[in-house]
Amino acid sequence: MVGQDNSAIDHLVIVAGVSCTGKTTLLRQLKGRTPPLLPGPFADLDLPAFEMLNAMDAGGATPLPSNCLLHYDLFRPMTFYGALYFEADPVLDRLASARHRSVLTLWEDPGTLFARSLARRRYLWRKVLTPSSLIRFGTNLGSYRGAKARRERMHPWLSDPGGLWSHYTRWFEFLDAAGVEAHWCGRTSNGLADAVPVKAPPSEPFWSA
Repeated sequence: MVGQDNSAIDHLVIVAGVSCTGKTTLLRQLKGRTPPLLPGPFADLDLPAFEMLNAMDAGGATPLPSNCLLHYDLFRPMTFYGALYFEADPVLDRLASARHRSVLTLWEDPGTLFARSLARRRYLWRKVLTPSSLIRFGTNLGSYRGAKARRERMHPWLSDPGGLWSHYTRWFEFLDAAGVEAHWCGRTSNGLADAVPVKAPPSEPFWSA
């Protein structure tokens, strides 16, 4: 474990996906007045009442709430730990101690992800050059450089459909080995209308269908 007793975690719900799949947007919608319709078992959960947490804030000795909705970027192992495998990320140790585990994995076709990533890079650059940011230039520049370095490491994956699918496959295999009870995959760009349960690692990329 990650340095504390996690036995109080009743239900851990992970919203996962590589960068630019819509994780943050979906989580914000869940806290809005008209939460989106979710597939399968997620529709029966009162997810707006769950406490939301980003995986970046869930490490070290940070205790997780009893019912936790965790934002997880599938590029974390490589951008933070220089590894391809999810066993390298201590945040995912929490899966072993939660009484109930559910995962919603988001995806989009590589072309869409690549375009979104380019747009986000431009947004980050404009953000660091705003007048208010320039006043605090040193602090903001350091934050920007960290985000930029992580994005530079993950960006090539978004233009490599084969490599991207291999990374998703590692995620599916990790969840399968962890015995996660409920795992669904879908796209936020169509309102999760094509979300499907994943019982075993799929043999073909979702975007090739």
